[in-house]
Amino acid sequence: MMIPVDPLKPEANKELWKLYTNGATSKEGSGAGLILQSPKGEDITYALRFDFQVSNIKAVYKALLAVGPFLLAPGGMKFLLVVMDYFTKWIEAEPLATVIGKQMINFMTKNNLARFGTPRILTSDNGTQLEGSSFKEWCEDKKIHRRFTSVAHPQANGQTKISNKTIVNGLKKRLLRLKSSWVDELPTVLWSYHTIARSSIGKIPFSLTYGIEAVLP
Repeated sequence: MMIPVDPLKPEANKELWKLYTNGATSKEGSGAGLILQSPKGEDITYALRFDFQVSNIKAVYKALLAVGPFLLAPGGMKFLLVVMDYFTKWIEAEPLATVIGKQMINFMTKNNLARFGTPRILTSDNGTQLEGSSFKEWCEDKKIHRRFTSVAHPQANGQTKISNKTIVNGLKKRLLRLKSSWVDELPTVLWSYHTIARSSIGKIPFSLTYGIEAVLP
């Protein structure tokens, strides 16, 4: 005897999760990162290292933030421009006297595109420099999709914003304690950050980025 069964009907208005992947490789090893994004825009990240070689691909997901002002340092420096890779938590940072669109383009070109490739997604705060036409046109030319963390752009808030701010605020507090010498001590502070395992990923940013263990000079 055969009993007819109605086919399963797809759920209406089903909310979907999104999965982003990224990877990096060197002669010493390879790694990958995952971001699982909920329908509410919350991100769950995970990084891992492979014991075998794989082909290199472009970075996927980065955060760009303007931090400051700090105490005025030699050269009129009082702001810090920071870009962070979501998977490895690697940070590139540059002190600036002012933050304008042209400087941000130069910073991204010098510190990221030339070294790590063009990101597909760039999350940033809602500063006027990031909303300006020059930076917007630059991102469009590079086919970089921009996302924002602000009240005006709630789709990118939640865990994404908390993760970025927690890391960057920790960096900011260390630099503030150095007062006007923060620019001179920035390389030392970044080295310390890059060579300590991050609790959010359980890995060392330096090792995930370059595929080798960090060695003190």
